Amino acid sequence: MKKPHIFISYTNTGAGHSTPALAIAQRIEEMHPNRFEITTSNFFEDAGEITFNRYIENSWNFLLKNPRITQVVITTGKLLYFLAPYYMRVLQPKARHSSMKYIKNINPDIIFTTHFFTQTVAIDACQKFSMDCPLIALNPDTFETFPQWDRRGETFLVCSELAKKSALQYGHKESTIKIVPQALRKEFYAVEKKDPKELRNQYNLRPDVFTILMSDGGQGIGKMYKSICALLKMSIPLNIIAICGKNEKLYKNLLKLQQKTIAKNSSIQFLIMGFADSMTPFMQMSDLFIGKSGPATMVECLKIDLPVLVVFSANSAERKTANFFIEKEVALSCMSSFLLPKKLEQIINNPDILNNIKTKLKNLDFFQDGSTIIAEIIVDTLDKQNR
Repeated sequence: MKKPHIFISYTNTGAGHSTPALAIAQRIEEMHPNRFEITTSNFFEDAGEITFNRYIENSWNFLLKNPRITQVVITTGKLLYFLAPYYMRVLQPKARHSSMKYIKNINPDIIFTTHFFTQTVAIDACQKFSMDCPLIALNPDTFETFPQWDRRGETFLVCSELAKKSALQYGHKESTIKIVPQALRKEFYAVEKKDPKELRNQYNLRPDVFTILMSDGGQGIGKMYKSICALLKMSIPLNIIAICGKNEKLYKNLLKLQQKTIAKNSSIQFLIMGFADSMTPFMQMSDLFIGKSGPATMVECLKIDLPVLVVFSANSAERKTANFFIEKEVALSCMSSFLLPKKLEQIINNPDILNNIKTKLKNLDFFQDGSTIIAEIIVDTLDKQNR
């Protein structure tokens, strides 16, 4: 008997799209072992549209580097939100056509996606080829809905009341919107607690020294290099774990900086990594996260009681994420690299700052198991379709 086929698609324009897709696929298989055929797809690359896939990845990287241009793009998109279903049709007809054929050839029983371009292509494919296939889309930006999401979708998942309000402003029908918790990987719900000092020893870091984890997301684009240069002026002993993601230039520049630091500032010790498949051990051995306010990163850190100091937000969605947790008094902010050493010195010299954050995190009702809830929505939708 043929297994029902669940098609889960994402793009690599930031880990915020791929991480929840893969986490939900994993959760479905854990909840219903061997019941479904599950395909996870980096959509446009797997559809053979390598050029378009590279274009959207490079475009996202460019926007991360240029927040002011990003704001102009978002503002323009808000004004022209009604054109969202036509972008691919008008500006990327080749990519749209071959991607629609890719969906037809897969012929899934249900489609789940975490990106607006793949959502539009899936809607168009189902209409063109008369595919009786439910489509569920997840907006991974916790507190905002971007205007590019297609309003024709039948089920649109968002992660907060603020994101729902934003979606309604762009014409989404309230009947199609469901609020769900953030979809995190299993490792953040079944964390095996380890001693931070033992973990630091494993990575050749000083076990009794205040340890900072720094990251600018999967693409590694933000203010890490500038922030680290500022921190090097401090005389307080620090362990700095720098996760560079896919940014090879940042990785190489930090290695050079590390060599200079060894001779000039013996109080700073580095652990420099490229892309990390799992951030959990680095989060567990750290006292503080410093970096970009990506929704997935912030929620993951706070879920396992790692306080966050935001130094960069690439767009309005990331600013809203930072503001939400700062207003709840479970995150901190310092957007000036010049002031960062003073801010960190205050945090280190006053342990109550981080202790109070950890206490408040225990009482913050925000970290439900979103992966399980979304997996259940997908399976329930499929079951209803097959009755």
